[in-house]
Amino acid sequence: MHRRNIPTTYTEAREMLNGRTSRSIANNTALVELDDEGIGLRLHATYVVTFRPDGSIVLNSGGWHTVTTKDRLNRVARAHGWSVYAKARTWYVGRRSGAEFEFEDGFTIPARGPACMDARVEDHGSVLLVRPLTQNACAWLKENTDGMWFGSALAVEPPYVLNLVAGMREHGFTVEAA
Repeated sequence: MHRRNIPTTYTEAREMLNGRTSRSIANNTALVELDDEGIGLRLHATYVVTFRPDGSIVLNSGGWHTVTTKDRLNRVARAHGWSVYAKARTWYVGRRSGAEFEFEDGFTIPARGPACMDARVEDHGSVLLVRPLTQNACAWLKENTDGMWFGSALAVEPPYVLNLVAGMREHGFTVEAA
């Protein structure tokens, strides 16, 4: 099977498995049922993509910053408006809108649709705005930060946004970069 046949959503992955627990879909690449976690896209021994039943997608390199790993990640990420790329040997994940984050294993592309989002990160150049979209996210931001609010959004300098987003995700919030 050709690498073009790599699924981009949980539903596509489920259809490709067609009732099986695993299936080879490209060179050294397989889909594997991961029980409640979802479906994993395994490259060699690393689950480079996990398709979750809620529609979110988790990206992992397993420390293997190779052309093939990046290819598998991008086959999925680009279908959702994201891209994994390298600059000066450092990997980044970016959104078509221009938002850019240093790539970290576990980066989650949220399920589509604003009803699923708790907060959105908006890139405004020298400052990023973290805009809470739910009351719980707003309350969490107010309790756990002491930053400046710009209207209904928290203004955050770029070096600090990754830790803030990671903290929100650790507390169960879904955060999207706009």
